[in-house]
Amino acid sequence: MAQIRAEEAAEQHVTRLEDARLRVRQSRSATSNVLRSQQREHNRLQMAERRQQGKSYQLYNRLAFQ
Repeated sequence: MAQIRAEEAAEQHVTRLEDARLRVRQSRSATSNVLRSQQREHNRLQMAERRQQGKSYQLYNRLAFQ
């Protein structure tokens, strides 16, 4: 009987560890997704800013060197 309880306790421990590993993996995945999303948004804003700067330089050059 004591051996059965010990085996059940060991199985429960293994189950808890597996659950914890799964939660960590899911958390890492969610964190990675958030970071990728933020990086894409940052890159998109940088590209928009560069395009706007390019338009400003073109306008400046047109006005300054006509």
